[in-house]
Amino acid sequence: MAENQQGVPVKILEQEYVIACAPEEQAQLQATAEFVNQKLAEIRGGNKGLGTERLMVLAVLNIANDLLVAEDARRDQEESLGRVARIQQRLETVFAGAEAQLQLS
Repeated sequence: MAENQQGVPVKILEQEYVIACAPEEQAQLQATAEFVNQKLAEIRGGNKGLGTERLMVLAVLNIANDLLVAEDARRDQEESLGRVARIQQRLETVFAGAEAQLQLS
């Protein structure tokens, strides 16, 4: 373990693991472990006969899919914001030109 890292106990599927992390990251680690546990419970609820390894693989695939969907949505939002910014810039240019013409009149 690095100097500034501490062992933080987390429970995944009723099994305790000690994970090294920086003190300022402990709350995030615990929240992440809870999220993983919730996802595992969700998957296990509908598939009582799944072994631990298969359950973990399904959870990883579900979490990765959620991440990729969120990343696509973020990218779409950034593109939309870029389009809005370009439209705003064009409108400001048009309004500035119209204002200049009014002042000349």
